[in-house]
Amino acid sequence: MQTDDTAVDGKRDRCAGVLVGLAAGDRNGGPVRLAIRLLESLLEKKGFDKSDVVEKYLSYFRGPPHDSEKAFDTGHTFFSVFKLISEGRTSEEASTTVQGKYGSIGVGAAHRNAVISMASVIDDKQLDSAVLSETYITHANQISYEVSLFVTWLCRQLITGTGWEDSIKIAMNGLHQCEVTDAIISAATCMKSRLSKDGYAPAVLQAALHFLHQSNSFDDALNASIAFAGCGNFCPVLVGTIGGARYGARVILGEKSSLLLHCTGGLLTRIISGATNMGDTWK
Repeated sequence: MQTDDTAVDGKRDRCAGVLVGLAAGDRNGGPVRLAIRLLESLLEKKGFDKSDVVEKYLSYFRGPPHDSEKAFDTGHTFFSVFKLISEGRTSEEASTTVQGKYGSIGVGAAHRNAVISMASVIDDKQLDSAVLSETYITHANQISYEVSLFVTWLCRQLITGTGWEDSIKIAMNGLHQCEVTDAIISAATCMKSRLSKDGYAPAVLQAALHFLHQSNSFDDALNASIAFAGCGNFCPVLVGTIGGARYGARVILGEKSSLLLHCTGGLLTRIISGATNMGDTWK
């Protein structure tokens, strides 16, 4: 039987695993840098504050002296939206304009905003609206939103200790886009040869869930997804994020682990600090 302390420790470990796992899966470096800025806003504001998140993203887009780094590997949609914002457009105008011009249904929002699941201060009743608002900063379409929503809910359920299959079922509640639900339902049995390596959000989700279904450890799922995805870096980010919520941060940070060697400089310190601080909010 679990003691209360053991249960809380498990929640904190799985919470931290979301960001640490995301970092392990992100071999190009763009998604984790956006995710850490979102997470730091969640910590500073004790909840989701869209204006603060947009300001942090804009500073990152502009680079020094506004931010310590200059944005890279953000994806075309993010770059296009924040170019317009930097020219004086509101975030709503910018994302609507970019959506109308390019029609992208990419996975970029889900790559960063699953960290909303880590914020215990955002209760389950507030989760949908926070994910909607964050997703629409860049991806103003319902399919990208529902992929983000599913990933966030799946991570939230896993953090709280719900089992894998039950977490998937709960996370599907409220989804209406058949492209998203079909991707989720087919993931476990879909042949690897039929998976897609592109950035279309439902396809990325399908591939990520496939490797998580087919593996019994974080390492196995992530390594299989990396071998499949190549330099595209699409599904490994979600495998890392969801897998981190499933298996916890300690598994990823084990003394013999090489999963975070690509996180250089102060990035790893920033990741572990943010993940630990957010994990400590779980009681």
